[in-house]
Amino acid sequence: MNYRQLGDSELRVSELCLGTMTFGEQNTLEEAKAQLDHAFDAGINFVDAAEMYPVPTRAETQGRTESYVGEWLSQRPRDKVVLATKIAGPGRPFSWIREGSLAVNRANVRRAVEDSLRRLRTDYIDLYQIHWPDRYVPQFGATPATLALAFVRSRWFVASTIVGATTLEQLEENVKSAGVVLDKDVLAEIDQIHARYPSPAP
Repeated sequence: MNYRQLGDSELRVSELCLGTMTFGEQNTLEEAKAQLDHAFDAGINFVDAAEMYPVPTRAETQGRTESYVGEWLSQRPRDKVVLATKIAGPGRPFSWIREGSLAVNRANVRRAVEDSLRRLRTDYIDLYQIHWPDRYVPQFGATPATLALAFVRSRWFVASTIVGATTLEQLEENVKSAGVVLDKDVLAEIDQIHARYPSPAP
């Protein structure tokens, strides 16, 4: 197994990461442990979970995946496993997670981390992620969709931009973006972000 540096951290992770979203729904505890054992023995040191797992997510099973991983982890040397998990983001009808309070804010992150630590039976998480972002947080004075469409329209090589929407409200937002012009300061700031993260989704 080959290992690579995780971002600019000191963590070195296996080229394969074991996903666990089926543990507790499609897979029993015994099956989950067997998978984790096999992966670990094969050199996989990177395990990914999430507070909402297993999928499909249900009130009756939510958090079970982390509990299964935690039971296995309690029998392994903690410093030999790079453990990742995720907080559920907003915009989904998961009323059973924090009573439906899914905003990614200080209070919810703290509660989600503490709950995950308890289920995972550990006192630290190596990589903590937002499962999906709040896609409607305004940036540069515009929603992400409006900003993206205005930016694409500003490119000299783009003649027309295809828009597609799930709802009429989304289409209305997209159409209104035709009237948004990004000034040179906003474009310069976007260029700085791009220079820093030239390939945000490699």
